[in-house]
Amino acid sequence: MTKFFVFAISIFFSLLVFDCLRAQNTMNTEIDYTIYHKKIIEAENEIFINGDSIRGLNIFKTTFEQFDFVFVDDCIEAFQLALFFKKEDYAMVFIKKAIANGFDVPLLKYLNLNYRSQGSGQRRYVTIFEDFIKKNGSDLEAYTVKCFPGFLSRIDKKIFQRVLQNHVKEQLFKDGVPGLSENYKEQRIMYNKIEDENLFYIDSLAQKGIFLGERNLGCNYDKLSNILGGTTDYYLKKLVSFYMLNYRTTAPINTESRYFDMSPLYNMLFHNSRTYKTLLKYKDKAIRSGYWHPREWISLKFNTMRGEIPVHEDMRLESFSKKISDTKRINEMRAENLLPSYEIDHAKYEFGVKNNLYMSFGWFHGTR
Repeated sequence: MTKFFVFAISIFFSLLVFDCLRAQNTMNTEIDYTIYHKKIIEAENEIFINGDSIRGLNIFKTTFEQFDFVFVDDCIEAFQLALFFKKEDYAMVFIKKAIANGFDVPLLKYLNLNYRSQGSGQRRYVTIFEDFIKKNGSDLEAYTVKCFPGFLSRIDKKIFQRVLQNHVKEQLFKDGVPGLSENYKEQRIMYNKIEDENLFYIDSLAQKGIFLGERNLGCNYDKLSNILGGTTDYYLKKLVSFYMLNYRTTAPINTESRYFDMSPLYNMLFHNSRTYKTLLKYKDKAIRSGYWHPREWISLKFNTMRGEIPVHEDMRLESFSKKISDTKRINEMRAENLLPSYEIDHAKYEFGVKNNLYMSFGWFHGTR
């Protein structure tokens, strides 16, 4: 009886260890975001290059199912594509995945293609989602109420507030606001100091293994910001009051309307020419764990070279409107950095322009 009991216990713990190891291996697979980004590229390749919309949408769906956190932009891209290909069941899956990751449905109003207006200067708003939202609005609203507390729990409130405050202060000192200092030169010195302090703060967190990104900051929109302490407008008013400036003083801060364009965090990273070299040592771990987006990250390498990127390093990260015949070198560098081929970006750009869909996100519409 005793031997049998000991044997049973040993079998039980052996199975338990096996299950734990299997779970750990599954978890390690799930949190390897190099796999995630490669799958998103595969989905885009199927849709935009091979013309297989069903296979592409399936890859989006299975990829989103494998990862708890996903980048909202990918969901919104897939959501628009599902509606375009008249697959409302897929569209529902994709928009709900976006909601589970903090997206608020009213933000869809900021999907506009004014940068693709072919010189007309007119904004072209995306409208493909309107009927779907009207039909499913109450369901999506209920789903948002259900999911928002879970999303909110992964956001670090103190860090979120600090990032917004740092961004606003940097922007206030950026362009020479009267009253901040005696002269522009002095204010520029103060701005450079603030810029470096902001990078130091981000680096100090990274040294502790805290990598800032959409995964732990969410995105910049009023609903989230108000719950966590205040919007960028709120912090600007506080600083204007603190420095006793004219109450009408403005600064080029990131507000909700730039949701799909640039985040306060990226704005700070982009401004400092030392960002890339300072944070390079964290790149692999931060991308693999899902905190940094490969496209955002590599764009920081060239943030002081606008229009002057060396030919041998140019990956064509910003504008995809030009069809390039020889992309071998470009695509090799892109693949090394978990980016899609130039052909995919070009085809996606043309697809978006033709069908009035917002397919490219981030600063210069190519950094996310």
